[in-house]
Amino acid sequence: MPALNSSQKAELFQDIARSGVDIAASKLLTTQQAAALLGLSPHTLERRRCMKNPVLPAVVIASRVRYRLSDALALLQPEGSTHA
Repeated sequence: MPALNSSQKAELFQDIARSGVDIAASKLLTTQQAAALLGLSPHTLERRRCMKNPVLPAVVIASRVRYRLSDALALLQPEGSTHA
């Protein structure tokens, strides 16, 4: 999955804000999806998680690793910015 460019990220924030639904609170991403959103390689997320120095906190369900969309979006927001 290719990384999102800045206009795609901005469009994602606008779509979430317009929806009025807090989908980010419960949506879980795969390692590949989270990496694409953050512009990182999946290997970087995996390596940092295993080194106990995560880029994002991981949620482990059974043996599957997932990342919260809300956590990923929080990393992408500029400091001091608030999105609905």
